[in-house]
Amino acid sequence: MAMFAPTIKDRERLRITGEMAGHTDNFEAGTRFRLSELGKARNPKQAAKVGTVLRKARTRNQVIILFDGHTTPVTFHRTYIEPLPAGE
Repeated sequence: MAMFAPTIKDRERLRITGEMAGHTDNFEAGTRFRLSELGKARNPKQAAKVGTVLRKARTRNQVIILFDGHTTPVTFHRTYIEPLPAGE
């Protein structure tokens, strides 16, 4: 299984262009989410799944989430998820 890590160039582009601005949400407990484009690229098997944020993790960039239908929570970087639009 290939692991994808963001390159220094990718990180710098995100920082400069503010593309992470859409991911400034605090992701409070109970927030419904889906995977962002980055999350889908890094986790293709979970691309269509949605779930709920349980709590913040050890760092400000991590959240502990629970995918619908699963019993074990997982930790994701906050840029891998985005809040579901209202009504979904």
